[in-house]
Amino acid sequence: MTSSPLQSSIVDLTAKLPPAADHPEGDAVVAALLAMHQAMSAAQTPLSAPFLRWACHAQGAISAEGGVDPVVALRVLQEMGVCIEARWPAGGGWPLPELLDAALADAAMRRITGYELPPPTDWRPIRAAITTGRLALVKLPRYEHWQSAWQSIVRKRLRRPLPGEDVLTEAVFVVAGYCDDAQVPGGGYFIARAYDRPVTSSVGTGDCYLPYSLIDEQNLLTVVIEGVTHNPDGAMQGTGTQSSLPTIDPGRTTVLVSQSRFSAMLQAAGYRVTTANSSISKWIETNPTAVYDIWLLSEEDLYQVTLEQVKKHDPGAQIIIVTLQVIPDPVAAAHERGVFAVLTEGYNLAERVLAIVPLAAAYSQARQSAPDRPEPLWATAMHTRVAQHVVPRVFQLAESGHVWNRSGAEKLAEARWALVVNTLEDSALLRALEPLLRWRAEQQGIRLPELTYRDGEDCGTWMSRHSDGFKQTLRDHWGQIPPVLLYRPGEDTVGWLGRHGTMQGAVDPRRGVPYYLALVGRPGPLNDDDETTIPFEFQYDLDISWGVGRICFTGPDGQHRLEGYRRYAELLVQQERSPVPPRRHAVFFAPQHEDDRGTMRSLEELIRPMVEGRYGDAGLAQRNGYSLSAFLQADASRANFERILRGSIEGGRPDLLFIASHGMGLPLTDERLVMHQGAPVLQDWSGFGNVKREHWLAANELPANLHLDGMIAFMFVAYGGGTPRYDDFIFDEHQSRPQIAPFDLVAQFPQELLLRGTLGVVAHIDRAWTYSFTDPSGTKGGTVLEEVAGNILLGQRVGRATEPINMRYAALGNQLSDLFSRLDRTDPTTFMNIAMARTDLRNYIVLGDPAVHLRPDLDRAP
Repeated sequence: MTSSPLQSSIVDLTAKLPPAADHPEGDAVVAALLAMHQAMSAAQTPLSAPFLRWACHAQGAISAEGGVDPVVALRVLQEMGVCIEARWPAGGGWPLPELLDAALADAAMRRITGYELPPPTDWRPIRAAITTGRLALVKLPRYEHWQSAWQSIVRKRLRRPLPGEDVLTEAVFVVAGYCDDAQVPGGGYFIARAYDRPVTSSVGTGDCYLPYSLIDEQNLLTVVIEGVTHNPDGAMQGTGTQSSLPTIDPGRTTVLVSQSRFSAMLQAAGYRVTTANSSISKWIETNPTAVYDIWLLSEEDLYQVTLEQVKKHDPGAQIIIVTLQVIPDPVAAAHERGVFAVLTEGYNLAERVLAIVPLAAAYSQARQSAPDRPEPLWATAMHTRVAQHVVPRVFQLAESGHVWNRSGAEKLAEARWALVVNTLEDSALLRALEPLLRWRAEQQGIRLPELTYRDGEDCGTWMSRHSDGFKQTLRDHWGQIPPVLLYRPGEDTVGWLGRHGTMQGAVDPRRGVPYYLALVGRPGPLNDDDETTIPFEFQYDLDISWGVGRICFTGPDGQHRLEGYRRYAELLVQQERSPVPPRRHAVFFAPQHEDDRGTMRSLEELIRPMVEGRYGDAGLAQRNGYSLSAFLQADASRANFERILRGSIEGGRPDLLFIASHGMGLPLTDERLVMHQGAPVLQDWSGFGNVKREHWLAANELPANLHLDGMIAFMFVAYGGGTPRYDDFIFDEHQSRPQIAPFDLVAQFPQELLLRGTLGVVAHIDRAWTYSFTDPSGTKGGTVLEEVAGNILLGQRVGRATEPINMRYAALGNQLSDLFSRLDRTDPTTFMNIAMARTDLRNYIVLGDPAVHLRPDLDRAP
């Protein structure tokens, strides 16, 4: 009888490990990690190796040899988890689409809580982990003697290689025990189970023993899993309900909008599948007589299309799969465009983008070939969301010439200023803003009459009393009535401008609409009966030609904070009446997270050129006579951000604070969404793994006594300015957009900056993309954001300083209109990129009074 090679006391957890099973070459890491997960959870149900490989493959983490990157696999296990084998069996290929949602839901209940990557050539952390009941993965070079030496084959004891011995490959082990033994090289052995090859190979048939010295000299990787969460065995979730799905008719060509895994499933079922990544135009050109059904399936419905539903129709029908551009979910670092995506607590970038515009060419060609066919569902959605919204707007943009000399835009008496308020809004808002209203009137040479207020009176009635029953207008009675304009519920920009005697592009303050317009109030209704709003869309369009800002202070329930309006007005007037000379100090703040394409691109392509200069020129601050502080990468920490706001950095508080970071995004069900959405995520987050509460700075964490007087902030932050109720970038087959907020909201973080003395904030609604500093074609160079920052430093009023963004948005609108008019000859990818870029640029807004600036000498009354 052969005795154990270990003669001292043993800590041995190998009984918890599932047996090593056959697995394909390259799956060693997957098999080992799943064995550790199953052992630490004490679960009996096997876990799905195909699921973990698929999730890693989605992140590009599969090598050419088929091996899985262990670090990425760990991140997937932490972020997504892993489903049980019954959900996604081995050898089953891609899962049926209707089962994938269930697999993802099941996986979410089986995650690891964290992991460590100790130095590989140190056996002590491995021993310490096993002492506390944890397991470890190690990776060692596989030497020749492993498959030839008696000690390795029979006794399972591995040794250091002999001189000149070749390395054949690498081996992966789960270490589940140890024994301290002074007679063994290094002072002891680890007890391990090999997962590096199929079980028929040497050392892979059971447990083996690794001397401590072998770890110190040869180990390539150590992984320790901190803990796991798991669902009780057998608790399987339902697969969901069926929804309305397309019928695949015999003899008819059907175009299904899908992803590649659906295509693979159909191919496996024996269908003839034509895959086109962006357009099926070429196929259509070669099949001019075909009849088409074109369907857009949301991912939810796509997953519910069962193979049985497809099989009951003619297997000979040709099915064309048009692959949409999709941001991988949920562990992807970023889209190829470098989307500056939203972070969700507990997850890494978890946003998806589905764009219907790649189907533009397919739709145009199909309609020409079969004009009598009913319009497909996705095309109706395109007309609703593109033809009815984009085209009328971009036709307006063609009129973007200006009849007013904008050189006078810095002189408030010439440019003029007014509040815009919903006619149904309570006049208490105007009472709260009266200090600002009177100050701006004084600056414009207006002597306001006595303003009176009545409890419960709406703004329309109030304005009627102060304009002789609307007989007096700003056009014909400038200086005699308050500079206030009314917005009627449901008005678009064309109708509103027309009612006031002007049109888009025809900016002349003497015609009754001042250049600087401060919209007052909420951007969206709180309920179905709420009409006291001025929509984001109205602000976007009006801002094309006018200098527009929004003054809005709301609480967790979306209701007005009257004290906020009053405080902002008083602080602003106090600063401008007794101006303090600018400190002439600019601060740039930009985290950069590892493997995170969004922050890498924003730092290298946006922030560094502004800090260091382009083409041999000085940086933006130096060119404009400002001192510079740059907090980049590791310096962009929460502690440093708080120092900046307190003014405890060299140079003191900034005149311009430019922030480029991820913005915090929370699920619709999260009760913190309204108060935390869009808060900047700081360098304290590692860039992968859970985004924890301490990684973002929320509005309610800003000190009450913080004084930010005289500062203007620019936030290149997703959701940094606010969140629309419905997603601006996602479409589905029901012609609707997913709801992402309880109501259209202005973010709390910029609200609180304004209530601490910040003059104004330039920020972004919805997600922020890299189109802001690159052309839709990918061309890099000078950016409109850099030009805006330069304009602010020059002292331009912020409503005018942002004009480069608006002009770029208008230009993209014209391009989109041109492309839409010749859809059959347009490359769908070009169409999509321009549509996305246009929406991205449109969503920048000014929060606060658009007439603020860094030149106090301009604020003296005439």
